Amino acid sequence: MKTTYLVRQKKSDGTVKLVEITGVEWYELAKQNALLPPESRRYFIRDSIVEGKEIDTMVIEVEKAEYRAWKTGRQSTWRSQKAGERFSICSLDAPCVSDEGDEVNIEDVIAGSTGADNDCYYGLLSEDLRKTVSSWKPWASDLLDLYLSGHRRDSTAWLANECGVSEQYARRLKRQFEDLIKKFLS
Repeated sequence: MKTTYLVRQKKSDGTVKLVEITGVEWYELAKQNALLPPESRRYFIRDSIVEGKEIDTMVIEVEKAEYRAWKTGRQSTWRSQKAGERFSICSLDAPCVSDEGDEVNIEDVIAGSTGADNDCYYGLLSEDLRKTVSSWKPWASDLLDLYLSGHRRDSTAWLANECGVSEQYARRLKRQFEDLIKKFLS
């Protein structure tokens, strides 16, 4: 692991150039910088470069505006990481053991753990959805059944035959149907 310190140095012709200094020089500069008023301070950002198992770090002096933008991004990332520590993400396909000792996946456990109140809510929701799609188009209720039974791909040919239209137009009707369901569920 190597740390490089780059500070801005004003040349005799007025141009500013980044020059490398040692760690001892940088720490001395940082101590002096902490004693200065905010308008006179120098600002530094830290950047890490990962190459395989090696991590090289660069500490670079920048203008105050660039430092603020960098700090804002870092704080946002830090907050996201901090919030993420409270949660764990599991794949629904992850295996687990049921109460009976059978190996199942998490999706099966979640689907099987709904209470009576959830069943009632979903029953009412599906009833309202069926009424909505039936009042939209007469064939929409049958199309909903195809979707719910997992035959979404087969539904284009069925819809084209049912309505006496081309498959291209049937795909357009399906998109309208899907938009109606999205609006209903939002």
